[in-house]
Amino acid sequence: MFLPAAPDPAHALPDIRDCGVVQWEEALEDQLQKVNVALPPTLPSLAATHCSSKDQFFEAAVQQLDKDEVSAVCQHTIDQSNSDGWREYRVGRLTASKAHEVCKKVNHGVANSGNTALLKEIMNYVPPAHSPAIHWGNCNEKYAVHNFEKLNRRKHKGMKTAPCGLILYSQLPIMAASPDALVTCKCCGTHPLEVKNPFKH
Repeated sequence: MFLPAAPDPAHALPDIRDCGVVQWEEALEDQLQKVNVALPPTLPSLAATHCSSKDQFFEAAVQQLDKDEVSAVCQHTIDQSNSDGWREYRVGRLTASKAHEVCKKVNHGVANSGNTALLKEIMNYVPPAHSPAIHWGNCNEKYAVHNFEKLNRRKHKGMKTAPCGLILYSQLPIMAASPDALVTCKCCGTHPLEVKNPFKH
């Protein structure tokens, strides 16, 4: 968990590992403000009401969103796992937590066999996982964010953190991510913050 001293031009374009998180900076900053914009449809509702074929559904699912729609979904899902909306908007989407696993299942554009369990997770066909480690992480995440801010605020002018919901990648909305917080400061702009769970240590 860190903030770079200055933006790196070499990373101006989103990487596949975080393209659900990294929008242009103005879009991320908008997540900190409430917006009054109609929510785009979830993928299941899109499939049920707007599409009559797989090709038509895929074309609709990858249609670009504007930054106000991205912001509206983020605000609607601000409570993350405690929000029904967060679960609904994740259904069918390639999220950052699943990206690496999905990439391992694909070989030169062709899906490997044995993907049923992963597809069930992506489609929310299975109940969410529960374990002592997950519970411990959920209970302590807010303290980690607070400590991160406390340790770094002297290094960054006007630094503050804010909760964050699901951020859809506007250029390819079937991809998304849920940062644990957004960090803003006057010297570095806005960046996502990811908290790691040290329970096993």
